[in-house]
Amino acid sequence: ATVGYKGKVIVYDKKGKEKFNWNSGEGYILDIALDDSGRYLAVAQLSSDGTESNSKLQMIDLNRKRVIATEERPGTAISEIRFSGKRLMSVSDTEFCGFKPSGKLLFSVPFGGRNPSKYDISGNEIFAFVTTDNRGNAVLELYNNKGKQVGKYRADSTVNNLSVHKDTIVIARQRDVISINRRGKLKKTVSAEFDIKSLGLYGDGRTVLAAGNTLAYIARVK
Repeated sequence: ATVGYKGKVIVYDKKGKEKFNWNSGEGYILDIALDDSGRYLAVAQLSSDGTESNSKLQMIDLNRKRVIATEERPGTAISEIRFSGKRLMSVSDTEFCGFKPSGKLLFSVPFGGRNPSKYDISGNEIFAFVTTDNRGNAVLELYNNKGKQVGKYRADSTVNNLSVHKDTIVIARQRDVISINRRGKLKKTVSAEFDIKSLGLYGDGRTVLAAGNTLAYIARVK
């Protein structure tokens, strides 16, 4: 937050010198993202008219030091944005979207009221979302960077955690770690001796670290 505005973004170079600063005006800042080149800054903001939440994405060219595009997403609350290569990915409570750095919308995948309980958009190849079907079953939906669904996996109980590394996806179901390929096919299941609280894929994408309250479990999934 900053005086007179809802929020402020400051960008520093690798030596800690301020490179750019920008005030958000009337929108609360939800998330920010920089592309790999360091040229483009994306800022997600939230505003409300008292009855509905609305999100706005603004694309800033740091070389030209100005906003080059604004994209309104009415009726949404963006939870995360990040650049994947030359595309900006955005997740809200209602949709998964991809944009060009120019701000042009490339695709929108609506969740249709199935607000994701877990998701992972940290990779560049596969983007994973856990939703719930009309029977109460957890469903893992997998998309590529063009917004096309490439796989789906149905779990018979709640999915507590999720992690993606390249083309490997792992989910935690109570004490089980389940490895799934990019097409949604089951590859391997390993079990810990405790309820899994957090989960991560590391290094070569074959090593899983599952952590409980006081113990950790390391397993191979390939």
